Amino acid sequence: MKVMAYYLGPDRPRWTPTSWDEVVQAAADGVLDETTWVELKQDIPSASKGATTELARDLASLALYGGILIVGIADDAGRPGEVIGVRQPHRLVQRIDQVAHDSISPPVTVHSAVLTHPDDSDLGVVLVVIEASPLAPHMADGYYRGRGDTGKRKLTDPEIRLHLDRTERQRANTGDLLKQLMEESPAPDLHRLHFPAHPLGGRNNALEDWVHENPHELRSQLLQAAQPHATRWDVAQWMGDAHQAPDGATYSLVTPGTPIAALPNMNLQLIDVDADGTLRYTLTNIASVEGHHPSALTVLSLTGVESLSRQLAAMIARVAHLGAITGSWGLGMAVTNLYGSVGRLRDGDPIAGSRCFPHRHYVQTVTTTSSALAAHPAAEAQRLTKDLRRVLTGTSRS
Repeated sequence: MKVMAYYLGPDRPRWTPTSWDEVVQAAADGVLDETTWVELKQDIPSASKGATTELARDLASLALYGGILIVGIADDAGRPGEVIGVRQPHRLVQRIDQVAHDSISPPVTVHSAVLTHPDDSDLGVVLVVIEASPLAPHMADGYYRGRGDTGKRKLTDPEIRLHLDRTERQRANTGDLLKQLMEESPAPDLHRLHFPAHPLGGRNNALEDWVHENPHELRSQLLQAAQPHATRWDVAQWMGDAHQAPDGATYSLVTPGTPIAALPNMNLQLIDVDADGTLRYTLTNIASVEGHHPSALTVLSLTGVESLSRQLAAMIARVAHLGAITGSWGLGMAVTNLYGSVGRLRDGDPIAGSRCFPHRHYVQTVTTTSSALAAHPAAEAQRLTKDLRRVLTGTSRS
């Protein structure tokens, strides 16, 4: 059985239940108290029009920031009561899918799982994941819906305008963000690595407290997330102190704006983290020139590109957790000025064959989710790097 990791809020670990008994234990431990991200329902009666309307309101409200709807637990004033389950839970899953599609505008995508009672296969708890929607806010029963600490509510007109404006900004193409990063590079002639990531849904200013009030602790959190994926190419070795930036925090060994000419022998790494969770990464040199003119070769470290990409994917997963960003992400990667370059699989190894990169830049973008980044950061990073490896070595496997 595939194990789901459910997001319950920024101050709680992800919940990974695999049985009815684990739901009972979580309810008893207070893990499933209702919050901005958790909604409890004892049942959703099939013959009740009011229950269907209430379900649509719940799903629409959870889609603003993402969260989980749990059906089959008594709601005791926002705290979980007895775990009683619902009859024919798989039929309820179909009904929830239908309501998400037919009763909400625009429709909401949901992912459901059923944990059945150990002694009664027709009785189960239904767990419904609603990730932060890139189309939020959503309308149900004639109103745009949102959530607060005490549950769902109607959004005010100023809130609606704020969220609609944010949604429009977030729809900006990841490729545009990557292009901007390449054009604003402090070292346009070097073989640079760029890696932007931006959330496609979630809370406005989700990381505001971290970037403005606790940027040094945020630095520690990012390095902690990256460390298991580090090699000789280690984000930590170039990650300097925090500097305040207009939209968030910048991490660099030098003061932002220092001319690259003043740093002739230094790999300059810049990491920007904005209040909305957007992360932008630049490393000024990911390749080296080997040999002497006229037979000198530019050699790209595939190990470096792949290792740094894995570390950055893990850092983005940590940003998503800290900012309670549960929806989709746009990721991009570019390696610049590569025309005619060759690749090396591992540092110290011979050059990987005689293939030369046929274009000026390598550019790739993908869409992923907070859940995928948290569960498999290396696999999500490989989606960005595999075509580069294939072009230079003939294989996409690392």
